[in-house]
Amino acid sequence: DGDDAAVNAENVEKQRQARLRRARRHVHEYTEYFLDEYKLKFKAAFMEPIKVYERCTGGDDCRIGNAEVHACNVYAAVILSTLGMQLPLQPFLDDDSNHGRHPFLEVECEKYQKALKELTKPENLGRDSVSMRECKGFVIEKTVGSDFIFS
Repeated sequence: DGDDAAVNAENVEKQRQARLRRARRHVHEYTEYFLDEYKLKFKAAFMEPIKVYERCTGGDDCRIGNAEVHACNVYAAVILSTLGMQLPLQPFLDDDSNHGRHPFLEVECEKYQKALKELTKPENLGRDSVSMRECKGFVIEKTVGSDFIFS
């Protein structure tokens, strides 16, 4: 009956491996679906929120431009390293700039949170935040710094 126990353990392990493969496939499928829903992938999900944050914390065009370039690297690297998904851009993994490395979802500002919601509305996907009334004209008083979780 030791053979039965070994066979049972082997079957349990095979089932566990199969569940793990299915879970990984679902994570990839739903991540792709999520990013596809945001059409221009980074733009609505990552880049525009960073640009709004920079603009509303006093950033000039240079700071906003730097944040846009470096945040693109950060978020592309996070998706590649955590999900193994290569986006249509190759991140520069040695980018050590802090520009655009803000945990923007942690911003405690009602107008900023409203701006994020506006960015995700279907009719606004792909739009530049600078052209949206809800994404400008306010100041974020309490900044979140650039202590990014993956730094």
